[in-house]
Amino acid sequence: MNINNDEYYVKFFEDVLWNNEYFREAKLNVVENKVAPYKSITISLPSNVYRVNKKNLFFIRIKTTGNIKYISFKKKYLFWFEKHEIPYYEIKSDEEFFRVLLEDFDKVIQYGKSGELISLVEEMFLDAVNFEPFGCCHKYVECSNQKKCLHEDFLYSTACIYRKNMEKNKIFYGINKNV
Repeated sequence: MNINNDEYYVKFFEDVLWNNEYFREAKLNVVENKVAPYKSITISLPSNVYRVNKKNLFFIRIKTTGNIKYISFKKKYLFWFEKHEIPYYEIKSDEEFFRVLLEDFDKVIQYGKSGELISLVEEMFLDAVNFEPFGCCHKYVECSNQKKCLHEDFLYSTACIYRKNMEKNKIFYGINKNV
C-alpha cells in the first residue's frame, strides 16, 4: 500500500482490467490538472476502424499529495460503496463526484470484495469508453455455433447486444439455437 504514489493505483486498475481479455488494449494515464489539486486517471485506446479518437477518456480522480489523500468516483457508483459500508464524503462544490479516502480504498483493495470490485471497475471502464450498442455484426451464425463472440475487436464487441444474450445462454441462430 502506497497512498503517496499515483502509479500504485494505476497499476491496481490496470491489473483488474487486464485480467479480462476485452480490456487488455487499454492504457491508463495520470493527467495533471492545472487548476485543481487532484489528478485524473484517463483511458487511452489505440484507434482502429471500430473506435476512433479514444484517447484520454476520463476514468477517475485521485489526490495522493497533501494532508487529505482521496480517490473520487462519479456519483452513479455510490451505491456500491454504500452497500459495502465504505466511508465516503461528498463535496458541495462538486456534486457529480464523491470521495473515498485512499486509506479506506486501500482496505477495500487489500481485504476483499474482489469479485464485486472487479465488476465495478469493469462497469466504470465501459461507461468511460462508451461505445454505442449494436445488435450484432455479420458473424452471428458463426458466433452462435461456437457459443462465443468472434468480432475482431474484443473491446468494441462489449457493445454487441447479441454477445450479451449469448453470455446469458440465449442463442437465436445456428446449431446451438435455443430461443
